[in-house]
Amino acid sequence: MPPSSDLLSSQQVCLLYQGDDPHPAHVTFGTAVDADFVHFETGDERGECRGNTHSEFDRLRTGLSLSRSYDVVIAEGSAPLQTLLAYGLINPDATLVFLAADETFYELDGRPTRYLWRALGPVASRLLDGVIPISDDVDASVRRYIDGVPSQKVYPPIVDAKHEQLRALTPSSRTSEGIHLLTVGTAKPANNYPMLCDAVSVLRDRWRDDISLTILGPDHPDEPYSTRPEIETPGYVDIETFVDFFDRATLYVQPSSGDAFSVAAAEGMLSGTPTVVTTGVGARELVNDSVVAELTAESLTETLRKTLERPGAERVELGKGQRKKVINITEDTQAAEFRDAITSFHHD
Repeated sequence: MPPSSDLLSSQQVCLLYQGDDPHPAHVTFGTAVDADFVHFETGDERGECRGNTHSEFDRLRTGLSLSRSYDVVIAEGSAPLQTLLAYGLINPDATLVFLAADETFYELDGRPTRYLWRALGPVASRLLDGVIPISDDVDASVRRYIDGVPSQKVYPPIVDAKHEQLRALTPSSRTSEGIHLLTVGTAKPANNYPMLCDAVSVLRDRWRDDISLTILGPDHPDEPYSTRPEIETPGYVDIETFVDFFDRATLYVQPSSGDAFSVAAAEGMLSGTPTVVTTGVGARELVNDSVVAELTAESLTETLRKTLERPGAERVELGKGQRKKVINITEDTQAAEFRDAITSFHHD
């Protein structure tokens, strides 16, 4: 077999994406294999996308009308997987790969759509050539519905601009001007910010009243928790301000109930800021169990308190150790791993 750098160079590759634009990590992945980016419902190319239509008919239509010239087609997440399976019915010679990078299968046992995937699972098991999960948790959850398909885990990268500045920070966990907790993400329910806000309130009431929380990302100023005096919701910020928040934070916290990996948690680790996650975060496989909370406000409160009660020097060492776990998760390394995974699944 030719080396991976040669095998895909003659192949036409498509990445079916969702939303207004592919996730930045998936842009890195798609670019690594020189993929065309095609919206899974509208068929739009990247830059022309009209957004999701939430129509199963559109997914079927796009899958059945997609050019048969593609040698490799990749689905970004579970909704585009439906489009990919439709394509597999009309082009059985193509290599079909599922990039398992969202929380759907992670949380599917509690969703009504589990019945759909129980029906589609055998079809996916027959048509797919490979699965690329972005964490061990995702791999295990996918295998409950899609069985017997080769898989190769690839972590999503931290984008270069952030990686360069976050890794340059001196690991710290400052408390001289109060305890500052930091978290990053959108206000979607799976990120579980109300539970984190409740934990912060309990800590202020029962332990220390100088604890504050900053939530970076869109839509938070519209949420009820944004009115609490101890919570700051600046929205989107430029990269210099973003890095400064990490530099000033005592702890980074990722409270998600369903996060396939969490690049934001990896960014926290890279900054050298001690990072606490929940059992709903795929990246928990990279941290010690002592900083992993169960999905309850009580457990998160207790995990935060115990971590904050560690001596400052011990917290700094914790941050240094976590940084080592993610220091090599760069665009270049993850692009190469993704390309190798696609190559390993390729069939003639």
